[in-house]
Amino acid sequence: MASSPTPRRCCACPPYLPQQGEQPADDWYARTRRSSSSSSDDDDDDSCATLEDACALLSCAPAAPRRAAPCCVAACIVCALAAALLALVLRVASRAVSPLRHASGGSLGPPLRAFARAPSQVDAVFMWVNGSHPRFRQQLDAARRARQLPYEPHAARYRDDGLLQYAVLSLLSAPRLVGALRHVYVVTSGEVPAFVGGGGAEGFTDRVLSVPLQGLLDRCGRQGGRRPVGGERRRLFIVPHAALFSDQEMELPTFNSNAVLAAIHKLPHLGEWFLYSDDDMLFTNRYLRMSHWWDERVRAQRLQLDSRNAVHRTRAHSNNNWEQAMTFMSGLLDALPYPPHAPGNSSPAVDPGIHHTSSWGRWTAQLFGQTQSPLGQLVRSYDKPMHVPVLFSRDIIIEMEARWPREFERTRQSRVRSASDLELNFLYHHYLRLLRFPVLSASGIRARFLFIQECAEPDGRQRCAQALRGGRYNFVCFNDGASSDADQKAGAVAVRELLQQHFNSCRIH
Repeated sequence: MASSPTPRRCCACPPYLPQQGEQPADDWYARTRRSSSSSSDDDDDDSCATLEDACALLSCAPAAPRRAAPCCVAACIVCALAAALLALVLRVASRAVSPLRHASGGSLGPPLRAFARAPSQVDAVFMWVNGSHPRFRQQLDAARRARQLPYEPHAARYRDDGLLQYAVLSLLSAPRLVGALRHVYVVTSGEVPAFVGGGGAEGFTDRVLSVPLQGLLDRCGRQGGRRPVGGERRRLFIVPHAALFSDQEMELPTFNSNAVLAAIHKLPHLGEWFLYSDDDMLFTNRYLRMSHWWDERVRAQRLQLDSRNAVHRTRAHSNNNWEQAMTFMSGLLDALPYPPHAPGNSSPAVDPGIHHTSSWGRWTAQLFGQTQSPLGQLVRSYDKPMHVPVLFSRDIIIEMEARWPREFERTRQSRVRSASDLELNFLYHHYLRLLRFPVLSASGIRARFLFIQECAEPDGRQRCAQALRGGRYNFVCFNDGASSDADQKAGAVAVRELLQQHFNSCRIH
């Protein structure tokens, strides 16, 4: 009896040998051969071509039913290792371009600019408004009647939760920060905080008031020391908006925090560096120091950007004016010239080519810096800022205003938030990054964001109390989350009770 014909091998792959218990009919090559046995010789050639393609796709190891070929698994492992190695090489190469880690948007190369001075001394600036003050209510009602507001700002924008004094206390309770502290500024629409005093029976002022900061430090049981600053001791200043805006620039009052921030560098006697924070932000780790914002070893500022939360430019037409403003500012940043140069100077301050010793460095700088090209626009992204206290350089803000004078002026003239506002925190961080100042990514920032109404709930009160204990977080924000008046009041009372317990030995009222 004639033996059955052996399937002709059409490619370099060896025929599959049946395992124990399998029938010869399971042979993939045999089945393919049987299906083509009735075809002509030309068809056999086509079948061979088909088998060659299949062999290539299967890495010369056609799989048996329910069984993976060993060389396929090995090929997958090799590919995975190669991909991991390539990613590591690219990461090392990108860091070789610059000795500093840039916070977002890719490595832009080594620094071309330098800060004039390090922040060995800083001021602290808090923004505060008391929406329940009679004078504020009168001003808001007058603006409504005159139809000077394009829309009605939510009450959460100007409600006072009574947290300002605790925000100041939390700063003064961090001795390592107090050692670098000069003055404290509280910027208001004219209201004077009760714990400061002054402002007359009405508690309102149109001029700058000040009290010695040493008295507040002594009440906290911490000796801040006498540190002469221009022949004066450190002080706490109450600065009304009238001291920041000229009559031609803004018809006060303003209900736009972006407008106030766009004029923050005009504070009287403000130092070169200052920490900016809101009245609902608490410094909850007493071991905080300036190294959270500044790296003295390389004289670089740490950028407080959230790498998990980038600007979505597709939301430019949303109803959220904050998202709209982010998109607007992204366009301003896209238009920055590359290589960067100082305002008013058409030539680069430094030739960036001399800093790149490899073709990889030059390619990376062009890819991520040349925003005028379509590719540059595609890869450029901007992370949103973290909701934490921010370190600002007054000189850099002045430089930014020289570059965008109309945008700064328009923001200061906007009485409520608008889509074309400049949000200083966002713009400042990315300005430093794109103009190649020495910057580093934020390190060790542990912040907790809580809505104030949560603290009035049984479970929420426990969460709020735990957030304040033990320095687990560097910063805790008790935000007024656009809740009803009743929920807001209940939450504010609960938070103040927790803070009174937390600062039991450090009261200033």
